[in-house]
Amino acid sequence: MTYQTCLFDLFEQRVEQTPDRVALVFQDELLTYKELNNRSNRLAYKLQEMGVGPDVPVGLMLERSVEMIVGLLAILKAGGAYVPLDPEYPRDRIAYMIEDSGIALVLTQAHLVENLPENGVDPVLLSKSEGDYLSYSNSNPSRTAQSDNLAYIIYTSGSTGKPKGVMLEHRNVASFLNGTKQSISFKEDSSILCITTISFDIFVLETLLPLTEGYRVVLASREEQMDMLALQVLIQKHQVNTLQMTPSRMQLFLAEDPDLQSLSHVRTIMLGGEALPLRLLKKLQTVSGVKLFNMYGPTETTVWSLVSDVTNAEKVTIGTPINGTFVYVMDEQGVPVPQGEEGELYIGGPGVARGYFQRPELTAERFIVRTGTEGEERLYRTGDLVKVNEDGRIEYLGRNDFQVKVRGFRIELGEIEATLESHPNIVQAVVVVREEQIGNARISAYYVPAQLNPPSVRELKAYVQSRLPDYMTPSSWVEMEQWPLTPNGKIDRRALPNPSMSRLSLELPYVEPKTEIEIEIAAIWADILEYDRVGIEDNFIELGGNSILTTQVLTRIDQTYKVRVSFQDMLIRGNTVKVLASIVEELLLLQAGDEELALLLAELEGLSDEEAEALK
Repeated sequence: MTYQTCLFDLFEQRVEQTPDRVALVFQDELLTYKELNNRSNRLAYKLQEMGVGPDVPVGLMLERSVEMIVGLLAILKAGGAYVPLDPEYPRDRIAYMIEDSGIALVLTQAHLVENLPENGVDPVLLSKSEGDYLSYSNSNPSRTAQSDNLAYIIYTSGSTGKPKGVMLEHRNVASFLNGTKQSISFKEDSSILCITTISFDIFVLETLLPLTEGYRVVLASREEQMDMLALQVLIQKHQVNTLQMTPSRMQLFLAEDPDLQSLSHVRTIMLGGEALPLRLLKKLQTVSGVKLFNMYGPTETTVWSLVSDVTNAEKVTIGTPINGTFVYVMDEQGVPVPQGEEGELYIGGPGVARGYFQRPELTAERFIVRTGTEGEERLYRTGDLVKVNEDGRIEYLGRNDFQVKVRGFRIELGEIEATLESHPNIVQAVVVVREEQIGNARISAYYVPAQLNPPSVRELKAYVQSRLPDYMTPSSWVEMEQWPLTPNGKIDRRALPNPSMSRLSLELPYVEPKTEIEIEIAAIWADILEYDRVGIEDNFIELGGNSILTTQVLTRIDQTYKVRVSFQDMLIRGNTVKVLASIVEELLLLQAGDEELALLLAELEGLSDEEAEALK
């Protein structure tokens, strides 16, 4: 593989070599490499007719499905760059990303069209039937894009209050695929679970890496993605042997499988996107025959840039650069620091992105040119503080700014602050992240309201939720009269009061639980959401609930009552204690009915022919 290669070339080469091998599994659908190639080719021709070509951005807003993978490949084959638009995002954020990137076409599904702006963008509807592109050719389209053309633009949180688009070229991704493959020895029969949302760049490892190497992609549905028990069934059913997860998700996964039975077929586990807790690593090290890797890399240097084999490690590090990548650890003046001393990590090599879309000043600030021994080198300033240990492995120490990771997502706290301060009745806002428990980071918002018309917490929550993804919505809110200051007059973030998770701040009437199940579920919610008490009419999302916390609630209910509430039922139907308690009651009644029937059948099987005849 050379870095002058386009991603669709790599995929098409693999199709020629293994046309009948299974490429993609999703629910009851199974596509071979040839079938996946044919479907994406037909759509690619249609997209080319609609004007898609080199460096033309095309939106990709689809539910997790075969069509999502077909659409991604088709955009690349047509020469364009895909721009992931998560259907779960607020409409305002989707509209901004479409406008900012200049998208004219969005591949989507009929039920998602309402999420798109009314003007300025054409939806291209995808479905299993393929619709009006079924008649196009199965042959590979002629090559229009080159390796220095864009493969995708992915939006990350921005400190100015608006997300910024990172531009990745084909050669960037080809370099990443090559380096990762050399650092981690995947086997020819690798079966990789695709669990990550398309708007998170590590999705690339779960899709483009296996599809350019002839491996099998097992695509988790939205339900399976969030329901750890369903995910374990999926892994075992398809004998998935390669996993990539954030540590937060892995901890939830293991909470449902403390004996690690679902990992019996797994050979490789990659963990990344946030700091890896040593306790979690030690737990995974007990799994026999599994290779463990800690992955590190910002979006701006293409997914993962450093890899650490931690299979037998006593200490967590982010390791060493993948093949082709090089790093420097430098001080504030840009001078390399001695081994063992703290400095900022700079990353160079073929994985370094083109820059930020239409943000030349920010690009110049974060992507710098340094004169090295080999001449000029283009580097990305990560903002991460690290040190190089004696064994040459790099250890992560923290950030030099207000960027944080929550549930694996990179967040600029300044974007949340700017959103809050755009509210007409907020004078100033400060946002911090607190991690009371390992892997459970909570966003807290502190604000000074306008005196004449101060907004309620409920109003502020709704305002933020209509503009930012759910993982960026604060779970606690503190109204401030004045700020604690440092000696030089700046807001002292460390001196901000610890948010009291009290119902008083919610401005909601308290309705007391009555039944035993309501009392138990309210106690579970209060424990997980860290409130003093929870009423039966309280809304889970309004209390600060999210998908990770939903999974924790479902696990506790399963452990307490031995019944399984689905993720969808919890979020759509059971978003109050009262309704969730009624769902649990229904399941318990069904369970009791099944047990009584089983006992009756057992009794009938024990009857003689004469006794059975007498019952008629």
